[in-house]
Amino acid sequence: MSRVEVKSANDPQYLDMEDLRKKSREELDGIYGEATAPSVGELEGKYDGTVLAGDIPLLDNPASVALANTFWLRWGGKKLDVVSDDLAEGTNWFDLGLTEFDAYPFEGKVVPATFDEGDCYVFDYDIPENTAPVRRVRDEVRKIRNGLYLGRVYIDADDLRFVTYFGLEKSIEL
Repeated sequence: MSRVEVKSANDPQYLDMEDLRKKSREELDGIYGEATAPSVGELEGKYDGTVLAGDIPLLDNPASVALANTFWLRWGGKKLDVVSDDLAEGTNWFDLGLTEFDAYPFEGKVVPATFDEGDCYVFDYDIPENTAPVRRVRDEVRKIRNGLYLGRVYIDADDLRFVTYFGLEKSIEL
C-alpha cells in the first residue's frame, strides 16, 4: 500500500501568490516571521507584484485586496539591477494595459529588520530622485521560497508605521 503525502496549505514550499491574497494580516505576519532575507543578487530582474492585506481600512479584507489589484489600480511590481555584492538599484513598474511605465526608484540592500529579529532586503526610497513623500517609504522583503517573496511597506511618520503587505514573484516574459 502506498502512502499519500498531505500538503499543508501553510507550508511555504507550497504557497503561491493566490494563497497569499487570501491570507489575513495576522497570517501574513506569521509567514513573514518564518521567512528569510534573500541575498542582494537573488532579486535581480523583473518581479510581478500583488498588494496584500494591511492596516489601511481599505486593505483589511480579501475583497478590498482584490480591488487593489484590478486593472485600474495596477501597480505591476518591481525591477532590480544589482550594482555590487551588497547594493541593487530598482524601480516600481506600473501596467496600463498597452504600456508600462517605471516610477519611484529605490536602493536595495540587506539590513536588520525594523520590527523583528533577523535580516530583510530593504527597498529604500530615501534617494534624491524621489519627492519628499516618497522618500518616507521603506519596504522590507523576505523570501518565502525560490521565486516568491513577501514584503512589508512602512511609512516614516515620526516613526516607521506599517501600511500593508505585498507579494513579489519572478516575472515570466513571453
